[in-house]
Amino acid sequence: MLTNIQFLRFVAALLVVFYHTSNHVRMTGVDQGVFFEIAEAVGFAGVDIFFVISGFIMFHTTKKTTGALSMVEFLKRRMARIFSGYWPFFFLAMGIFA
Repeated sequence: MLTNIQFLRFVAALLVVFYHTSNHVRMTGVDQGVFFEIAEAVGFAGVDIFFVISGFIMFHTTKKTTGALSMVEFLKRRMARIFSGYWPFFFLAMGIFA
């Protein structure tokens, strides 16, 4: 079940990418075409859709856990997931721009 919802989250993220891409295409002066016109009209909604789906997935994966200890475990897992990708790129950027 979560695989289909994860796919919808991918589609929502793709809407945002196409929204930003349509702005760049328009700025180049090239004819956008119907696809990028639609992306520019509705792509911003991908952010809302993405966060609603993400909230549902977080609820679904943690609904059987209760108590302060499970909250601490949840926060540790979230921080590990977020910062495990953040710190390597942070240090890489520091090395490149230093």
